[in-house]
Amino acid sequence: MAATEVASWCMEEVRLLLSQYGSRETQTKLKGTYRNHEIYQDISAGLALRGYSKTASQCRMKVKNMKCRYRKAKEHNDKGGSQDRVFCPFFKELDAIHGNRPRPLEEEDVTLASQGGTGLATVTLKVRNDLDPAFQPYRASMSVPPRSSVYTLLLQASADDPDFTFQAEYYGYLSSHMITSINGVKVSEAERTFWRFENKKKVKFDRGVDLIGVFDGDVIMFRFKHYDPTSPDDPASDCDD
Repeated sequence: MAATEVASWCMEEVRLLLSQYGSRETQTKLKGTYRNHEIYQDISAGLALRGYSKTASQCRMKVKNMKCRYRKAKEHNDKGGSQDRVFCPFFKELDAIHGNRPRPLEEEDVTLASQGGTGLATVTLKVRNDLDPAFQPYRASMSVPPRSSVYTLLLQASADDPDFTFQAEYYGYLSSHMITSINGVKVSEAERTFWRFENKKKVKFDRGVDLIGVFDGDVIMFRFKHYDPTSPDDPASDCDD
């Protein structure tokens, strides 16, 4: 395959590509140079660590094409009303990287910058198995671009920690992934088990992990549970721990 040949990308690859491309470190490097091949080589190497084979040129071309579609969609939708809106894949993630409109996190970003911070959202990820007391709970903190999806958070966690693993299945009618396994614990229709996640405000989500964004200071808790109705002895959330 030639370096300039168009490559096919799966959802996981694109999410990981955007996670690396959208990092504050990468964006700072890109703004400081016109010779960005080495930067995309680093992104390519990051994908390779996750088992995805894409050249630096393919990464650069994919980003270029996504930015082009994003800008056209943003310009069209900003001018128009709620009708006849143009759909752009990964618009939310790209808007978090390139969007110029005022954001609710703007003051927070300024505060982080004044304190020497990165401007990224620091999010805590927790995992527990309510059905197996012997399961080792997981907890880690990672940095992602503000408003990244929970799916991007999981990708970042797996990139930061080789011991953290997860699997997800994409459902087109939901336009999102649903988690099927975390750290080897798989959901089962026969046993009526599933992975649920909630935030630090104890809001429980049954939607896909692409549909919920994270903010600085967030805590996302994944819990392995039965589909059965909540019982009186259902463990309380420990997102605030």
